[in-house]
Amino acid sequence: MRVLGLEPLTQAGELRRRIGSQLQESALPQRIKVWEALRWFASFVPGARDPDRLMTQWGLDDKRSTHFSDLSGGCFSRWPC
Repeated sequence: MRVLGLEPLTQAGELRRRIGSQLQESALPQRIKVWEALRWFASFVPGARDPDRLMTQWGLDDKRSTHFSDLSGGCFSRWPC
């Protein structure tokens, strides 16, 4: 069996890098800022993308110092629902 063209038993590291992960639930400190949360999550993944670059790519530069808990969980103007 192959996943994304990779053999899970022998190419598990590359497969993990390509599929990523999403927590079903998380408990971040209430006052953690966006930049802090992105750096923290990036620290779990060897070779993760640069959080500052991702903030720019995702249009979050103006939210850099916003508390993570104050972000909307819904639609963004760049990606409508």
